[in-house]
Amino acid sequence: MPQSSNSKTTTETKTDELDQSVTKKTTTTKTETIGQATTIPHDTVRQKDPNLDPGTTKVVQEGKDGSRADKTTTTTTDTEYDVSITVHVQDKHETITTGEGTTEEVSRDIYTQLDDKLATLHDTQRITLHRTGDKNLTTGKITWDAWKADAMPAYSAPSIPNYTVKNPDAGASVSVDGSQTKLADLVFNYDRIKDN
Repeated sequence: MPQSSNSKTTTETKTDELDQSVTKKTTTTKTETIGQATTIPHDTVRQKDPNLDPGTTKVVQEGKDGSRADKTTTTTTDTEYDVSITVHVQDKHETITTGEGTTEEVSRDIYTQLDDKLATLHDTQRITLHRTGDKNLTTGKITWDAWKADAMPAYSAPSIPNYTVKNPDAGASVSVDGSQTKLADLVFNYDRIKDN
């Protein structure tokens, strides 16, 4: 006799990059009855008959094989599922610490102005700011961190023979955050020393 089986197999895969969810969609039940004839062999029945000579047999009625109708009922249940797969891609990243975009030079021009003459360039101060970036290796996009703050060092007024500086403290240290690459010019003003 056929056996009906009611089993469900669930396979679940878990990785860092794959989420899987399953939802039931439809269930179909099918019942089928199959008929089959089975032959039943006839039996032989022997009876004593006093009218017959001993050892003699007589067929009173010819036997016939019989038949039996066997029925088999099978019930099948099919269930279909919608499988929804969501893939979460975890891109690989790399920290950028050197190369293009990781440094920026900030400068400040130093001028000297003697009496009422035009100021002349004496020197240029420079510092280099640094930053790091996060590069998405799939897209190539770099997300930059803020520049690491620094300070432009203090600058002492140059000594010029026969002149005295009027603003010796003008060259103070200046905080630098990367918002500008050129700081305001520093101008030291001088007066000629008068002979007595």
